[in-house]
Amino acid sequence: MHDLIRDMGREIVRAECAMEPGKRSRLWHHEDVTRVLRDESLPKKLKFLCLDHSRNLTRLPDFSKLPHLENLSLIGCKSVSGGYHFFAQLKMLQYLRLADCNITDDAILESLRSLSSLRILGLDGNGFNRLPILSGLSQLTSLYLNHCTNLQAIPDLPTSLRRLEANYCTELEIMPGLPEMSKMIALRLKDCRKLKDIPNLDNFLCKMHTLHMQGCATLTATFKENILLKWKGDVIGGLSLCVNDIPRRLPYVAREDETVKIEVPATFDYIGGLVVCIIYSSDNSECTGSLRIHVVNRTQRTRFHIWPMETTVTASHECYLWLGNLTNKKLNLKGGDKVRVHADFNESDEDTDEEEDYQTAPYESDEEEDYQTAPYESDEEASDDDKELSDYSSDEVQPYKRFEVI
Repeated sequence: MHDLIRDMGREIVRAECAMEPGKRSRLWHHEDVTRVLRDESLPKKLKFLCLDHSRNLTRLPDFSKLPHLENLSLIGCKSVSGGYHFFAQLKMLQYLRLADCNITDDAILESLRSLSSLRILGLDGNGFNRLPILSGLSQLTSLYLNHCTNLQAIPDLPTSLRRLEANYCTELEIMPGLPEMSKMIALRLKDCRKLKDIPNLDNFLCKMHTLHMQGCATLTATFKENILLKWKGDVIGGLSLCVNDIPRRLPYVAREDETVKIEVPATFDYIGGLVVCIIYSSDNSECTGSLRIHVVNRTQRTRFHIWPMETTVTASHECYLWLGNLTNKKLNLKGGDKVRVHADFNESDEDTDEEEDYQTAPYESDEEEDYQTAPYESDEEASDDDKELSDYSSDEVQPYKRFEVI
């Protein structure tokens, strides 16, 4: 938002009740906030409270005067050491962010179990060793545990949970088996190097669209094999693992910078999508940034650009696999279509895949805008596309791709 537009909006809100800040819909100036809270004039109606990086805050307040609070953010409040039992008063709380709060006390975490309306919980960057059982939080949909480097075990999770992020939890060894009624669609566990497997996960892959486990170097061979065999997730996030071999079931192979040419069999009555598999090396400096897939349908004269993920390099001398299904609901492939597919990496300044935008807005939809329709002009890649595709050994460490129409 431009500063002038922001200031104009603030002035409109201020003018609503210039002399009575407690009646305004929003407060941002610290003097107004202090006056309202001290006089108890925006608390029973208060829904959003952000106290991020309040370095001098040592104790949480009595929340009984904020019965309608829905969103509480305490990110970076490292000095808070008391008052966590007041969480039990927040019966309407849906979003709670406690990232980087120096939380190590189990009693603090136990107090979260009373938040029956909680939907999103952010505990990134804290020092606790294990979580309490959170299965009683029947409304919880998103849990964030990134960079909890002392976390060793995650116990039973609520069946309502749709996404779990525990990236860079380097001591994590134990994950719970997903319950029968699990709604999990996104699981990110990058660089959890002591994790060997996730019980029962392969039975839920048909529902998931994102599974990122790059850097999980001790996963068992059986676990990885089952995942690769059963993965059917759409391209929204895709599957990412540390492996060297592309699944043999994918027939079309291309080296780095080559384009795959596919002619969809005319006999196909139903096409579910286009499976794309890419392996890239952590030692290749060109394999950084945003993975981008280009799909050109020369028959229908359509072109798509697809951004499924940001690459992650967690250690040297590793090879990472990304496997995704480009859904035909958007590509609209038909029997007889002549298709060209190419993948590359775009450098980016930050890893946008690493952080869900839960700090500013709740995640409400299972769909993410990762397909972009581009105008079809001339087929500029034609000269490069005419290269003959060749098979080569699967232990190649340069980026290479394999494709399949399903």
